Amino acid sequence: MSTCTLTVSEDKKYILMKVVGDVNSVDMIQHNLEAHKLARSLNLKSFLLDMTEATNVNKVFENYDFVYNTVSKSRELIPHVRVAMVIRHGDHSHDFIETLANNAGNHLETFHDIQEAVRFLTQQGS
Repeated sequence: MSTCTLTVSEDKKYILMKVVGDVNSVDMIQHNLEAHKLARSLNLKSFLLDMTEATNVNKVFENYDFVYNTVSKSRELIPHVRVAMVIRHGDHSHDFIETLANNAGNHLETFHDIQEAVRFLTQQGS
């Protein structure tokens, strides 16, 4: 089970999602629904997803199902978002999610440095 804290960036350009604990699809859809509701109210499409204290415990098929059947088909989630996911060095539990999310039409990149992730979200054209 995981927890998620939501914050709006100081410059009001993205939503910060800080996830802690073992995370699965059930947790992440709930976290995403809450984050997207906040983002929609502020007309934002960018998210800084801090997963440095979270481990994806889903199996490969569960990750696939999460992206293609849960996220892609949800009317409550904003389509084609930009996500900078910050992970800890050596954690490969999120690798497949990055591939799936990009293949599904989102722009997700992983980072080990939070400042690089912020630059990705705030660069021109984001």
